[in-house]
Amino acid sequence: FPYSISGGLPGRGVKELAFAQKRAIEQSLADGTSLGGFSLDLIKAFNTFGRWACGRIMQRLGIPEDIVMAWILSLDKMVRYPTIQGCVAQGIPSTTGVPEGCSISVLAMLATSCFYYHLILSDSVRPFAYADNWSWMSKTQKANFLAYQQMLRGTTVLRLQIDHGKS
Repeated sequence: FPYSISGGLPGRGVKELAFAQKRAIEQSLADGTSLGGFSLDLIKAFNTFGRWACGRIMQRLGIPEDIVMAWILSLDKMVRYPTIQGCVAQGIPSTTGVPEGCSISVLAMLATSCFYYHLILSDSVRPFAYADNWSWMSKTQKANFLAYQQMLRGTTVLRLQIDHGKS
């Protein structure tokens, strides 16, 4: 995975990404160049992303199809039990998303982060991804706009929603 992807990878935490971003900002200030960007938060990312699209990305990254398919088929049998004021409601079949505590779900989030990274990466855009928090930096307003458009396409394909209040 590119260095700008973190969250679930040993030795790569949010501090490392924040330091890289701070360094880019300070370098831009020292050079007198402009630098813009965007930081977005995905709404309930683990609970919403499309399993099949994510599974295809995982396969492209080298996870064997048998493992991915067994995982997806097991998730298709999952039932969620909502709890309201301490009372457990009837089960609801799970049709999308992945369980947050599952180790393969961490791989799924890393795969979606990798998809996002390569989707918006260009000569003028530097993406960053920490689990369900994605961002980028760019030196031009046009590159910022194009990255935003690409990111919207990608989140639509993966059935992810952006929390514009936190972004």
